[in-house]
Amino acid sequence: MVILIAGLFPFAATAAECDSYSLAWSKAPKAGMVKPEQGPRLYFQRVEAGCPGSDTCKAKAYLVPGDKVILDDTGEAWICAHFQGPKRGTLG
Repeated sequence: MVILIAGLFPFAATAAECDSYSLAWSKAPKAGMVKPEQGPRLYFQRVEAGCPGSDTCKAKAYLVPGDKVILDDTGEAWICAHFQGPKRGTLG
């Protein structure tokens, strides 16, 4: 019964998850913008076991200064970010 209840309520997800499902149910998403001092490219990190943290976690997608994102605190040393481009969104 507990497993079924946890499956029905999205807010039961752990804070370290970074996916569209957990972002949609976030209690405190924030708007953000990439600043020039963050470099010419700010790469997304893959959302998989062991990431973020190593060079193999760097995704192909990146942000540039001025890009607007939705941010969510993961409770970890990193944050979850969503960028909506003209054709599709990126989450990581």
